[in-house]
Order: sequence, then C-alpha cells, then structure tokens
Amino acid sequence: MIQLVGNTLDVATFVCILKICCNKRDSNKGQDIYVEIIKQGLKERCDDVANALLEMYTKRDMFEEAKEEFDTMQHTSTTSWNMLNVGYSQHGNPKNDLKKCN
Repeated sequence: MIQLVGNTLDVATFVCILKICCNKRDSNKGQDIYVEIIKQGLKERCDDVANALLEMYTKRDMFEEAKEEFDTMQHTSTTSWNMLNVGYSQHGNPKNDLKKCN
C-alpha cells in the first residue's frame, strides 16, 4: 500500500490507482487498494470509486466479483451498467451480460 506521511489519499487518487492496476493487471495491488478503500469508507460514498472497482474486476475477468460489486452499489448508473455489459461482451459472454444483471 502507498504510505504517505501525514497525507491521506482522496477519491481521485484511488480511482487513478485502480485504473493503473487494471492496465497492468496487477491483482495483488488492486486487492490492496480495495482493502484501503473499504477502510476509508470510500466505496459507499463515491460512485466513481465503485465504478473503478467494477472496471478493474471486468478487465481482469473476475466476473463474480464484478457482479457482487455491481449488486452492492448504492446507485447504479449508465456507466456502471455499461462497464459490466462491455466486460461480459469483451470476454465472450454477450448472451449472459444482461441476463446476469437482473
């Protein structure tokens, strides 16, 4: 985990870090970041963080985790629906994408 003496990371920083983890497919760091997000209570307070988590899971073919994340989101948006559907479609599950979202 990133340690900054006397500083806390904000929502924008966490979203950027999650995107880096997606692109590098670094599952260990992504999980570390997830734990920190939960500790700080950011997942429930910010849709951007929840959407970044959803993107990370779909890009890493972790669809059970993505669906669980989607189901626990307080506010699903067009962005979150699209991320989940595109993730299913890009990984060979286009017929299951909408069925699994119900």
